[in-house]
Amino acid sequence: MTVRMPTFEKLEITKQAVDQYCLDCGIDDEHERDYVAQLASSLFDISETSVQKLVAELRYAIGPGRRQA
Repeated sequence: MTVRMPTFEKLEITKQAVDQYCLDCGIDDEHERDYVAQLASSLFDISETSVQKLVAELRYAIGPGRRQA
């Protein structure tokens, strides 16, 4: 069963997760942030519906980033 969430809620959760991941990893390049945002949106569509879970999935998919390595 697919849970549908209003677009504004999805956008807010995705934005918070992208901001947190990029802050944690020291990502400030616009193209890198766009890549992270696209991946986060896809992960959200699959099933990750909280900021914490989405950040964890980004770390799993992309890696811990420069600051956490």
